[in-house]
Amino acid sequence: MLGIKSSFFVTQLVFFAVGIALFIFAKRLYLHFFKLNARFFYWFFVALLVLTFIIGIEAKGSRRWIDLYFFNFQASEFFKVFFILYFANYFSKNRLYEAQFPAFLRSLVIAGIPILIIFKQPDLATALTYIFMYTAILIFSQVPKTYLLKFTVAVTLILPLLFFSLRDYQKARIVGFLNPHLERLSTSYNMTQAIIAVGSGQLLGKGLGAGTQSELHFLPRIIQILPILP
Repeated sequence: MLGIKSSFFVTQLVFFAVGIALFIFAKRLYLHFFKLNARFFYWFFVALLVLTFIIGIEAKGSRRWIDLYFFNFQASEFFKVFFILYFANYFSKNRLYEAQFPAFLRSLVIAGIPILIIFKQPDLATALTYIFMYTAILIFSQVPKTYLLKFTVAVTLILPLLFFSLRDYQKARIVGFLNPHLERLSTSYNMTQAIIAVGSGQLLGKGLGAGTQSELHFLPRIIQILPILP
C-alpha cells in the first residue's frame, strides 16, 4: 500500500493559513480598491507572464513557474481572478450596449495578449480556460449579441487553422479527450484512470491512501512521489 508523506499535511496547513491571511487582508481593502486598480493588476500580471516566459523554470518543455525559493509561483493561476475583475470592470465602464464596436475589438486584443503568452509557454489547457472566462463575461455583459455572434463565427472558422499549429502532443490530447477509448494506454491514460478511480470510489470513496488505482500502481507519477512502505 502506498504511504502518504506527513510533510504534505504540514505544507497544506501552511498554505491554508497563508490563504486565510490573504483573504482577510483582501477583504479589508474592499472591492472598490480592486476596481480602481483593476488595470494595474491586469498589466502587472501580464508583465509577470512575460517574465515567466523568459526566466521561468522549465519542466517537461514548459515554462510556467517562477522559483521564489519557498514555492514555485505560477502567475497564470493567480491572474485568473484579476482577469475576470478587469473585464467585468471594462465592460461596465464602456457603454458597449450602445454598439461601440472599436471598444469590443480593443477588449479582444487586450484579452488576447496574456492568452497568447500562456499558449506559448506552452499551456493549452489554461489558455482555453481564459478564452472560456472571456466568453462567459461577454455572454453576461451588455455587449450586443451580434458582436458575440461575430466573435463565435470567427473563432469557429479559425479553430481548424489553430489545430494544425498545435504541437503533436496537444493534438493527441484533444483527440484523446473527444474519444478517450482510442488511446487508453497513452494520451487518455490519466483520464481513463480518473474515471475508474471515481467510479470505484463511488460516493464515499475508498479512504485516504487506499485508492485502487494508486495502491495497485496504476499511477506512475504518484509512485515516483510517494514512497512504498513495507
